[in-house]
Amino acid sequence: MTAALIASFDALEEVHGERIGAPLEEVKDVLRSLKTHLLSARAETPDALAWKVQRLARAVENDWHASEMATVAASIMRDLGGAA
Repeated sequence: MTAALIASFDALEEVHGERIGAPLEEVKDVLRSLKTHLLSARAETPDALAWKVQRLARAVENDWHASEMATVAASIMRDLGGAA
């Protein structure tokens, strides 16, 4: 997982969220695929792990579905060497 890929995901997510009108399904599909990829990849840098922790904080803050929070938490635990 690279910092550039994380930054690109964040930028696309932000722009997509600010778009006026209906969200583009194609962009939503790309965001979903990238998020799945980023969460399944091992965090190789402290910044990558921090990104995952920030995603979990956002999930808690925005009351995401429990399964989404569990996916992010499991990814963090794998990176920390704990049971997922």
